[in-house]
Amino acid sequence: MTGLDRLTVLIVEDNPDSMDNLLGCLEANQNVVVAGTADNGDDGISLINKVQPDLVFLDVEMPGKNGFEVLEALNVSPGIIFVTAYEHFAAQAFEVSGIDYIVKPVSQRRVDIAIEKAKKAMTLDRIDLLSALSKVLSPPPFRKRFTVKLGDQVVIIRKDEVFCFKAEDKYVFLCTRDKAYFYNSTIRELVDTLHPEEFCRVSRSHIVAMDKIRKLKKNYKLQTCCVLEDEKSTVIPVSKKYLSQLKSRLDS
Repeated sequence: MTGLDRLTVLIVEDNPDSMDNLLGCLEANQNVVVAGTADNGDDGISLINKVQPDLVFLDVEMPGKNGFEVLEALNVSPGIIFVTAYEHFAAQAFEVSGIDYIVKPVSQRRVDIAIEKAKKAMTLDRIDLLSALSKVLSPPPFRKRFTVKLGDQVVIIRKDEVFCFKAEDKYVFLCTRDKAYFYNSTIRELVDTLHPEEFCRVSRSHIVAMDKIRKLKKNYKLQTCCVLEDEKSTVIPVSKKYLSQLKSRLDS
């Protein structure tokens, strides 16, 4: 569905007068097309599963299955606008993710408002879905190299030379096997630019390269620490907040 499409709508309503009234209101709205009607819960379930509409105007109280029981039996998830003679059903309607509810007798104005709510909700859902798909299909580029300033030179360090990043006071340092370079960034900013299978944040102040971890051990405080394969066998304490994430990545 796009913002310009008409919504495909079904009506499930057992009262003939209410059905006619609702049908007339929907047919007068240019944003929807009515694809069918059902006058009881069981037929409503079959019709909804078959047509797979964008939106259903669903009566709450019907013989046999009521509106909430109809929802539980569906194989699809259309937008739902509940239609009820009793306003106290409103809270329960929203608990099961109804877009809106209308108290009988329905009016043209109230139906139009409900349809506008439905269009906005479905447009936002589509935007969220497209955004998520875009991130999956086009993942952000991760850093392959880093530039650090050394005197009047700019030194390029490949990602496989990096053992860890550490924050001390207000500064961040990029650490290789035998050196530490000032790096103009923050730990938080770095996390988003590093491939999660190659680097892991282990504390508020440290990010380590996964393939540079020699082992895990406990320190005198019984805190788990990473031991790196650099020249100093650097020991980095792992915060409890990040421990399970580190272990799951090491096991992958």
